[in-house]
Amino acid sequence: MTEALVKKSIAAQNVHLLSSIEELKGLINTLVSNVDEAFIEQMKAVAASFFYEPGDRESYIYKQEITKRILRDFASLIFAIPPDQNEVERDKTLVSRPRFREKVGDRMFWVSRIAFRMKAFNESSSSVITTSTPAFGYSGFSGYSGFAGYSTINEESSTPELEALKLSNAVSVGPVPPLVFRVSRVPNKIGHVAFDVSWSVVVTPQQQLREPNVEAVDYVETNWG
Repeated sequence: MTEALVKKSIAAQNVHLLSSIEELKGLINTLVSNVDEAFIEQMKAVAASFFYEPGDRESYIYKQEITKRILRDFASLIFAIPPDQNEVERDKTLVSRPRFREKVGDRMFWVSRIAFRMKAFNESSSSVITTSTPAFGYSGFSGYSGFAGYSTINEESSTPELEALKLSNAVSVGPVPPLVFRVSRVPNKIGHVAFDVSWSVVVTPQQQLREPNVEAVDYVETNWG
């Protein structure tokens, strides 16, 4: 159905297909602002790459250690144990595309949502045996309907030596490493804890971004769906 709507809307003007409530809020802010919508859409792509670019440790989210600060400042909320469960475990961390909020002078304000996927366990949680290979095992974001369009944040540290090793493993024509067997617990509940990061940046006449600043970090919700 979504594909059919996309095809029908290609030739239409003033039609916006949005994947989330957050994108709808951003569109509303765009329409009521006195800034050209095309300009905001152009800057949204620039802002998204500035805030988080997969594999780029110079991205703002890494340089400001934003996820680490949220984990530190909101630990009691993130690791709160739901009723009838004994413990929780943090899974992947996701980040949304930035949502435009407003423009004041040459400073543009954005909101990026960060969500921590969570697992909850109790005594009845079962276990399964999984297999992977050290060189080729990959745990990527497999998609979650509540977070369409979000990217998975790679929180592992990276160095040139590590990247070279990964590349060497990826193109190796030698024998495949032996399978590694792991025992994984099956969670009783899967949910998320979400936060909105409000941030701003000055846009130069050359559309370069300068003087970034984190304005606020606000707790949004905990959902054990």
